[in-house]
Amino acid sequence: MNKLMISMIVSLTAVSAYAYNPVIGGDNETDINDGIINIAIRMNKGASLCTATKISDNALLTASHCFDGMKKGSKSIGYSTILDNSAFSYSPLKIKKIFRHKSYNPKKMSLSSLDMAIVLIEPDSIFPLLETVEISYEPVLPDAQVKFVGYGCQLNNNDMSSFHPIKKSGTTKVISKDVFQLNFGVLTKVLRRNAIAIDKSLFITPGTNYVVGSPSVCHGDSGGPVLIDGKLVGTNTMFFPNDANKKGRSVTGLPYINLHTRISG
Repeated sequence: MNKLMISMIVSLTAVSAYAYNPVIGGDNETDINDGIINIAIRMNKGASLCTATKISDNALLTASHCFDGMKKGSKSIGYSTILDNSAFSYSPLKIKKIFRHKSYNPKKMSLSSLDMAIVLIEPDSIFPLLETVEISYEPVLPDAQVKFVGYGCQLNNNDMSSFHPIKKSGTTKVISKDVFQLNFGVLTKVLRRNAIAIDKSLFITPGTNYVVGSPSVCHGDSGGPVLIDGKLVGTNTMFFPNDANKKGRSVTGLPYINLHTRISG
């Protein structure tokens, strides 16, 4: 999309992880007006909870996979800015159109595709009076310090029975593909098999099982913003564990690496 599509949509609207646990090792966020919200999408079964960022007066940027299985005919999503959303209190936003990146295929998830979507909100919908987050099209380079934000759950495992979103953030540094392949060859085969275009459409940050204490993305963080100096440079996509069981699920619930979709791809 990236720069051209977002630029076009932002100009128009200006007028009119897969994963686990609450940004493990991160910090609780205290600002409810920073333009980063929790969204609930009605699915064929239940609901999908993700994070989105306000990029213009009536547009949100989030992850495309958040809409996989969205109930046919749904005309709205729920939103909340509550920092600790234990009550699941959501207000409706009417959807005008959802732009999912053309390379994204929900039936055959290729991790080299851009897992990104823009949601246009109807002008008559009561959109929260939040700040708009500025987008940066500068490349995200290795060793760059980034901050990612999301509404994740509280749990350290795959039990989602007491899930509720908590707004947290983590600050970390980007890992280059070369450094990752040099030091962590075990997962490199997995990355190659899934055709991940690291350093092109995605970038990596270390998870808790990669570097102890590093922040990790989680359920509910998908689509949340990745920021450099307060400007939006990417979105949370998913993670890879290094202790997966036979079903591919992390035993500890702790991500090894976090994957983020870059806006400058």
